[in-house]
This record gives sequence, C-alpha cells and structure tokens, in this order.
Amino acid sequence: MDDSADMVEAVQVLLQGLGEDVHRVGLVKTPIRVARAFAFATKGYRQSAQDLVGDALFPEAGVEVGSGFAGGLGGMVVIRSIDQYSLCGSCLLPFKVCCHVAYISSGYQVVGLSKLARVTDMFARRLQNPQNLADQICQGLTDTIKPVGVAVVLQSWHLPVPGCHHDVGSPESVFQQPTVTYSGRGEFQDKSSGAWGYFLSLLRLEGISIPTIGFSECVSSAKKGWCPCAKLDLDGTQEYHSTVGLPHSNGHSVHGSGSLKYSIGSNGRSNDSPHLSCLLSKGPGEKFSAMVAAVEVIMEVLVGDTVKEDLRPTAKRYAKWLLHFKRGFQESRNNGSMNGMPKSMNKHSLSTVLFNGDLSYSSMANDHGSGVLTQLDAPFCSLCEHHLLPFFGKAHIGYLSSEVGSDSVDRNTVLEIVEELGHKLQVQERLTREIAEAVACRFDLSSIIVVVEACHVCLVSRGVEKLGSSTATDAVLGQFAINYAVKADFLEKILQSRKFERTSH
Repeated sequence: MDDSADMVEAVQVLLQGLGEDVHRVGLVKTPIRVARAFAFATKGYRQSAQDLVGDALFPEAGVEVGSGFAGGLGGMVVIRSIDQYSLCGSCLLPFKVCCHVAYISSGYQVVGLSKLARVTDMFARRLQNPQNLADQICQGLTDTIKPVGVAVVLQSWHLPVPGCHHDVGSPESVFQQPTVTYSGRGEFQDKSSGAWGYFLSLLRLEGISIPTIGFSECVSSAKKGWCPCAKLDLDGTQEYHSTVGLPHSNGHSVHGSGSLKYSIGSNGRSNDSPHLSCLLSKGPGEKFSAMVAAVEVIMEVLVGDTVKEDLRPTAKRYAKWLLHFKRGFQESRNNGSMNGMPKSMNKHSLSTVLFNGDLSYSSMANDHGSGVLTQLDAPFCSLCEHHLLPFFGKAHIGYLSSEVGSDSVDRNTVLEIVEELGHKLQVQERLTREIAEAVACRFDLSSIIVVVEACHVCLVSRGVEKLGSSTATDAVLGQFAINYAVKADFLEKILQSRKFERTSH
C-alpha cells in the first residue's frame, strides 16, 4: 500500500469517527480529495528556494553597494500584498497570510519578481506559525539572491474555532485583526534602522497600515497566543466533552494515540497492531484515539522526519476540531427531529415545493401589500464534506408579514436552527435548503426565502486559489418562488441593512 492509500484510509477513519457513512454518495470521493488537499498544502517540503529562483537573477547597472541603499539606484525593491494560505502547525487549520517583502539588491543583479512570490508560496506550503513563516521566507531569500538586506512583514489571520464565541459571519468579520510579524536580515537586521522606516512608508503608500513600533510585542503575541485551538487543550472540562461526546474520565484528559500503534490497512506499516477501524465500534474514548492516530498517519506521510517537533498535540487538536462538526448531527438525532423540524411535520411535501414554487401555496399569502419581514445575518461555520475544510458566512431569511406564523418567528430560535444545521458535514446548497425547510416548518410559514453567503476555504486555500471569492445560494418557497417583486423587496432589505451598518461605524 503506498502513502496516498494510507492517507485515504486514514481520512475514512476520521469520517467514521464523525458518525458518517463513508459509502454515502457525497462522501465516496472525499478521502482522496482530502488526501490531495493535504498534499497540496504541504508541497513546500518537497521544494527548495534555490530551485525556484534558479537562474532568474538578472544583471542591472546601479545596484552595487555604495552610499544609501545599494547606491540609491534600483536599491530597494518592495513587493506588496502577496496573499497566501498556510496550515497552522498547532492544529492543521488553514490561516490567511498577506506577505510584504523588501530586498536591497547587490552584485549588479535583481531577481525576477515572480520568484519572490514563488518562494513565499513554498514556505507557506508547510506547517507554520506566522513568525516561523516570516523567518523562513527571509532566510530563504537571503540564501538564494544574496542581497544587502531582506525584510518580511506578515499579516496573518487564523480561522476561529467553533464554540469559542467568534463572529464567523463573513470573511470580513472573521479576518478582522491580523497578527503582525516581522523578520529582517542584513541591512534590515536592526528593526529601528532607517531601512525599516522607509519600507513601512512604502507600504503605507498602498494604504497598508503596519505598526512602526512594538516589533517585539508583535513577535511575542504571534508565538504565545497565536492559535485559538489551544483552547481545545482544556479537554478535561465537562463543557467540552458534552459538546463532542467524549467521556469525562474523572476530570483527566482523554489521551490520543500517544504510544499506541495502529495499522491503517491490510498492507499498512504496522500489521502486528490492531486496525484503527476496529476501535470505531468501541466507546467514545477509543474512537477519539483512533481519530488522533489517523491524523498522525496523515502527518507522517506528509512531513515524515522533516518536522522535528512532536506533532501528537497537533493531531489531537485537529481531531477535536473535527468533532465540533458532529454536534449538529447528534442534536438532530437526540431531539427527535430531522433538520430542525419535528417529526410530525411532513418534510416530503415541503421539499416538493421548495424549489419549484408550487402554486397551491400562493393563495395562502397576499402578494399585494403584504410586507416582507426578515431575519438577517445569522452566522454559521460549517464543514465542507468534499474537502473537510470549513466554510463560513451568514444566512438571511425572509417571510411575509401576512402569514399566520410570522408573528411568532423568534430570532434566537432562528439562530439556533442555523447553527445546528451548520455543525455537521455540509454543502452550501443543502444547508440553504435545510434552513428554509426547518424555519418554514418550525413557524408554519408557507412562503420563505433563504439566501446564504459564504466563504469556502477549499476554494481559496487550494486548487484554483480564488482569494476573495464568495458564494451565494438561495432557496425559495411559495410566493418567493413565483413573485419577483417580493424577492426584490427582500434583497433590498439586505442592502439597506448593510448601508446602515457602514454609516453607523
């Protein structure tokens, strides 16, 4: 069995640990997709800065060492806003990076600008934290292009952890306050030097505000309080175990694989050890151990002996993070409901009219003079079932004031429905439909519209890497399926709400 097959089987163990059926149509290809996504996110371990730069060093007059910045002609080169994603070495979650690089040329040569971006990308495709990433980019460029000096400034944003009370409503709200880290070599070694001041001034010309003081404080915060998943280390607490379904173990933490050794398949590495999947039929503690061991297998395949740090805590945090998305699945079962709807509701009849706008519902609402009521900006964070990467955003719900159940629509209940349906493996299209079904049934609404706006980490951090993109989906029922006027009224209310937010800040 090759390494990729090991990873595929390890992902299957993770899915089974979440209570999923790995043979379900939507999940059949998920293990191979996840394996490929992890391989892409760590490809930097199989690259070198020297190979990437190659012979892209070009002669240019006027860049010899002299007074000022390398003679003052073509001296400092600044590349601003190189956007990347990297994997947090503490929890395996992606974090967003905006990288700014400056170098002072020497030896009558300059480097092809695309090579700077390629080198930053290479180091981003490793398990990282912001300070290590800045230092590695800085040292890699120093070693390959031999400049008078190199400076790197990183703005980094870690994804929030579900249940840690972060606003996950939109990319803007998730990625608000960056952690800023700095690294310098040569002329930039001293962060109080004029070279640093000049570099930061060039960034401000682009509207990029970087603090000019507090370098050491920024570095310290990046190392100490960077990863929010550190909160998951408090796994002996009753609240955490109640959330993810692990036993409390008398206040002691449930250990991960630790010294345990498991095989991952019939031709795996440890044939004399128990197969991981055999633990999945046991209690929650053993299931969790199997999930942690599966993550260790994935990391062993990806980084091997390249990373010297103990990665077992990382595997444990990632497994715990995944288990947060089992909560909605469990709650739907435990409260005797399906997608937030009581069993007494006829889900099939509702689904048949959800997208086709069955006209039999139109008589139940007056399409003239009946206002549109809204519940806007209901935040969620969900897990894409195709890549096991998060997607997050906001759901907007509209309904008619003339309907019988409209007066009873309670925002707290709507927020709970959206959160519950998001806390499991999902796709955005299904999530949108399920929210519409659940809210309509819960409040006896025959006309409803749901618009979900989300940012998908799988879309921006791997493959096509469409940074800044977002996805909108909608589900409609009754009047909203056939009456474009009420749909337009609903969208206008969303726009007006956003205008109000901008003017109030």
